[in-house]
Amino acid sequence: MALLALAVSTIQISAQTGTPSSTMPANDAFGTTGGAEMGQEEMRQAVEGIDDPLFGILEQSGDQVTGEYVSFSAQQDGGTLTDYSLMKGGEAMPVFSEVSVEGFQPTEMNVSGPLFEAASEEFSLFVHDNPYGTMHATGNGTVSLATDPGLSAVEMEPSNPNAQAWMLTGQNVTGVLVVLNGSVESMMGGDGGGGMMEQISDWFENLFGGGSQESSSGQTGHINVTLPSEGSMIFRALPVNDAFPEANELALARHLANWTVEGEMAVMTVDSTTMWYTTEAGIMMPEVQAEPGSELTVELTPPDEVPSVMSDVEQLFYVIAVDENTLNMSSGSPTVMVNGEELNEAQDMNGIMDGSSYFMYEGKNATKVVLPLPQNATSEPVNITLSTGQ
Repeated sequence: MALLALAVSTIQISAQTGTPSSTMPANDAFGTTGGAEMGQEEMRQAVEGIDDPLFGILEQSGDQVTGEYVSFSAQQDGGTLTDYSLMKGGEAMPVFSEVSVEGFQPTEMNVSGPLFEAASEEFSLFVHDNPYGTMHATGNGTVSLATDPGLSAVEMEPSNPNAQAWMLTGQNVTGVLVVLNGSVESMMGGDGGGGMMEQISDWFENLFGGGSQESSSGQTGHINVTLPSEGSMIFRALPVNDAFPEANELALARHLANWTVEGEMAVMTVDSTTMWYTTEAGIMMPEVQAEPGSELTVELTPPDEVPSVMSDVEQLFYVIAVDENTLNMSSGSPTVMVNGEELNEAQDMNGIMDGSSYFMYEGKNATKVVLPLPQNATSEPVNITLSTGQ
């Protein structure tokens, strides 16, 4: 099955999909289980002692929000984000000079662990302090993104008719911008991307059989994403700390571009407290239980009403990254169970498409598991268990 094709974006980008009438849930979440309760500052200090953590803990001072991997300012009135950058070794790598939502008046704006949220009754905007600098918007509104002048674009052609995707690439940052069930109009700036653009073209050549470089004008780019109530948008970069192999992360980006990744979770255990967060691109509500070192259980609960844009997706996947304190995999691969059925281990990500196998790949300090969800995942609860028998 052809999952993804690539083409060079023209300078003017415009795309649109249909507009169903129900609402896309906003289920991005952070939680802890076991151990002693910790406040935001206690968690931040605990995670600071970890090399290349799966996520950081955000610190807010006035409008400024700073984490291990992201930095930006958030205006209380209107929810506008400015100077949105990924962080590497304390150095900022600019991505968006401004992110604003037309008519947005957040009724709440807060940080919780690695998660920043600005929300109103109709719209939610999330930022995750992870190596991908993930930004997730959902609900009824128009998001305006002013890109750094160094960014260029490669247009991706997902097989999902409700999705559009672009690979944005600059000197130091490469990421996927994916829009589900919305309209996109953009004028990209940039100075051509340089060496990183050449690398990404080589990776596209190997992974997708294509990929080309776009020369740009050296000006700030502008992207306007209009979402209906059943629309959503995600920006997710390749990991700035090289936490996981680039080839595997690009293969995962293929599924992200098709909007077939229901959720992406990261789990760390510090001082017997297991901390977890998730970017829920889909519709499920997550809950986590852990026995550090031996077992992790994730419960996914669907909403009362399934948005029509998610009701006919043929196959959804779930991604879980775990550190070695949460699951000790020194003796080999884990046992992966979905609704009581054990999955086989595939040799690559293409091998999980039949729904009976998972794919696992190792990073610096953690392991990532990509697994298929049952065909009825949008309407029935799902139980995922990873265990090592340690």
